Amino acid sequence: MEKLYSYNYLPELNEKNLEALIKGNYEKEKIKSKKPNENKKPIKKEIKPLSLTEREELINKYKGPEYINKIKDSNYVIISVDKAMHQNLYYFGLEEGEKIKYISELPENSAFLDGLIEDEVIKLTFKDTNGKLYKYKSINDGISWEIEE
Repeated sequence: MEKLYSYNYLPELNEKNLEALIKGNYEKEKIKSKKPNENKKPIKKEIKPLSLTEREELINKYKGPEYINKIKDSNYVIISVDKAMHQNLYYFGLEEGEKIKYISELPENSAFLDGLIEDEVIKLTFKDTNGKLYKYKSINDGISWEIEE
């Protein structure tokens, strides 16, 4: 048993403990501290992906020119639906009159720079805060994306 002294700890005030406190030789058992996460239950946080209609509703909330980038000579658009510091969440969509149809989520979160269509291939360029360029292409109308070499 290790001798512990604390000004904040008062033992049960009985005759034996009072005498030991007065003499200055009161000993208490060392309290075993529990491991930091011993009593914590794991948090089960299920992140449910947005449905197609929820994504299209989200896209259509962001209609201003500060959110939408149009691909030259096409109805394709890139919509910035979320921005945090220097990172963005982009959706790729097709403009159909007043509405925008969701096609896919873009793999890049750096700032959008440019987009064009060459030989039925959609090409997108992004630029991060350090000036590094990231280029992506899609051969299936924006459904999936791969890094362009």
